[in-house]
Amino acid sequence: MGMTCRTAVHCIYATAPDFGNVRIGCPGMLRYDIGSQWFMVLSRLHGEPMVPVFNSGNKQNCFIGVATDENAGTFVVTLHLALLK
Repeated sequence: MGMTCRTAVHCIYATAPDFGNVRIGCPGMLRYDIGSQWFMVLSRLHGEPMVPVFNSGNKQNCFIGVATDENAGTFVVTLHLALLK
C-alpha cells in the first residue's frame, strides 16, 4: 500500500517479475502518513485501481531500492503491505 524510508531520498522503488521488472515507485519524503498509503491515495485521487499486487511465490525476486544524490548511505525502507485472501 506504500513505502517509507527513515532518511529523505528522491524516491523508493520496487521491482518484481509480476510488474514486468519495471520499477514501481513512490516519493521518499519523510511524511509517514502519506508514504505509507501512497498507492491508496493515488487510487482515490484518480478513481482507478493503482495498488500494485505481487505473488508471494515471487518474493525472492522482489527488489527494493532508492534513488538519491551522491551522498548515499545506508537506508532503512519499510514496505506497507496487505495480505489478500
